[in-house]
Amino acid sequence: MKRQTKRFYIYVMLTIGIMIFIFLFSNQDETESVAVSDSTLKWVLQENAEWMPAPLILFLKKKIRKVAHFLIYCALGITSCLSIHEYCWKKNYTGQRKNIIALVLCAAYACTDEFHQYFIPGRSCEIKDVCLDSAGALCGILFVWLILKLIDKIRK
Repeated sequence: MKRQTKRFYIYVMLTIGIMIFIFLFSNQDETESVAVSDSTLKWVLQENAEWMPAPLILFLKKKIRKVAHFLIYCALGITSCLSIHEYCWKKNYTGQRKNIIALVLCAAYACTDEFHQYFIPGRSCEIKDVCLDSAGALCGILFVWLILKLIDKIRK
């Protein structure tokens, strides 16, 4: 198996793994979801409270779930972008086209995730979460794009 083919399968498996992770967290009812958010915040503060500024701690207490949405979709954006770049390696797709495909896929998954949450007790389907998830994916995709540009410059 070629090196690129192996990388492609690794990136696809990581992407699917993140999607499963998102689905499992979205499948939690309100009580479970709040408990996970609270325990995560407690762990973060225990490990880092001495060096974290007070405004950041206050921000995290208010926005831990939104930060989690953003970060997990950032990771999804990274892995989906890498998957598409590996798949399109020999095809005649421009870098921007590959990035747009990755963003559309992540945004579509964000929509299906929010739709799924509509059917979970105590959870809701919110457009602002789709926008936040898509923004996280966009940041991940931009990160990959910047790294690939840097690698390209170094090689030249």
